[in-house]
Amino acid sequence: MKLNRLCEFIFFVLPFALIAALRGHTYDTDVYVGIFNSTFEFPTSATEYYAANGVEWMFGFLSWMVNFLGLNHRVFLFTYSFGTIFFIFLSTIRLNINFIYVLPYYIGPYYLSLQNVTMRQGLGVSFIFFIAILAIEAKKLKSIKYYVIGLVIGPLIHSVTIAPLLSSWAVKFIKVNYRNRLYTYTIVFIFIVLICNLIIKSGLLSEFGRIDTYINNDEYGSQRVIYSIVNIKSFFILISMLLLSNKKLFDNLIYNRFLLIYCIGFATRIGLSDISILSARVGSAIGFVEIYLIPLFLLTIIKNKFLIIVISLLYMMLNIIYFTNFVYPDFYLNFTDGFML
Repeated sequence: MKLNRLCEFIFFVLPFALIAALRGHTYDTDVYVGIFNSTFEFPTSATEYYAANGVEWMFGFLSWMVNFLGLNHRVFLFTYSFGTIFFIFLSTIRLNINFIYVLPYYIGPYYLSLQNVTMRQGLGVSFIFFIAILAIEAKKLKSIKYYVIGLVIGPLIHSVTIAPLLSSWAVKFIKVNYRNRLYTYTIVFIFIVLICNLIIKSGLLSEFGRIDTYINNDEYGSQRVIYSIVNIKSFFILISMLLLSNKKLFDNLIYNRFLLIYCIGFATRIGLSDISILSARVGSAIGFVEIYLIPLFLLTIIKNKFLIIVISLLYMMLNIIYFTNFVYPDFYLNFTDGFML
């Protein structure tokens, strides 16, 4: 590992993983710790473990392993937290981007939620995008191998990983001509929205017990406002990149695929807006690609590194201000509970 990468790892990866591991008292903290404290046997069946506890096999495996080693729940939480940010770190190495350029776009909209509340989704999504990067870069046979790995391991971490994995696979078959990019993206966007609406109206989701429970819940099954701050932000990012990206940037395979994935994520969020929790969970899982997409975009069109850092910090602060005032208070039982020291 090069010296600069080692410094990034020591000064950014480890501290942010540790902060999340000692997180405040969220609504899910007691649930997760309770399941951890009751898992002393190796989970031999993923379906049985999920049916009994409502969490995936990886949660059970890590709980069993930490308990087997005689360690406490803080080590377990750190394992999840570290895994999440470590896969992001590995992805930046594959993309040849300094971790510090990606970090603001993760901290702002995702850090407090994915590493503090929905930590299973956080680990799953960061893992699956690392796999997607490997698959996109690889030749045909190796690419298939990586997709199979993602298809097997991803759902064992969190079922929502299927969405970004399928998105990264589907974009392989969409050819975007730079001159006709607006037309192509409009077609893709409308198609995904219609498919999502069709799935909701078909009643197919009611066949899945956990999803059916959410649908019939007044809070989780309510309609999501289409003109929300998050959707406006996504629209602005997508349009800006479509209009400002040059042909050279579009010829970058990773950027090309990631921008299409981002479009699919935005369309999914809109298409599933009748069920708020699905719109948020699936849309954010696919839209997670923005933490890599935006730095790739800025580092290509802006040559002044200082200006990039200023833009990135401003983006981070605006997201933190929005989420800490309107979203995150609902995640925490009491902010004054502080860390679980």
